[in-house]
Amino acid sequence: KERAESSLRQALLNKEERIAQIERLTSQVQQLEQNNDQITQQYSEEIEKLQNLVKLSTEAEKDSRDRLETLHNALEGLKEKHSKDIQSFKMKISEKESEQELLKEQLNESKSEIESLKLQNSRTIQQQYGSSRSGPNTGSRLLVDPEGSEMGD
Repeated sequence: KERAESSLRQALLNKEERIAQIERLTSQVQQLEQNNDQITQQYSEEIEKLQNLVKLSTEAEKDSRDRLETLHNALEGLKEKHSKDIQSFKMKISEKESEQELLKEQLNESKSEIESLKLQNSRTIQQQYGSSRSGPNTGSRLLVDPEGSEMGD
């Protein structure tokens, strides 16, 4: 009977130790589950932050590309305008050169006309002066000086 009681006590002690051990393990499992939940929450938050960063980075990249394209288009527009301005300026220079050539031709023609008129005036003066000298003495003679003013003899 004592052996049976001793055996029962030992079994009861073993059972209590196992229950205590199961309770400790259960507590450890619960603690591990809480830690796992915290780590999962932290990872979820970090993943969300990374997703937001990727989204912001993608938006910034698109914005940068749009700005670059806008700047490129503006530069192309300026190049085109500059090219047109240069063409227009070259045309104006060509027109001014043509006008200048025409004015030079007109100036040369005017100079030729002036020389011709001077020569003609000189001949007329010589003819008038020569005919008044060689003709009969009629009294006063009309002479013209080089400036074209009349003077009496």
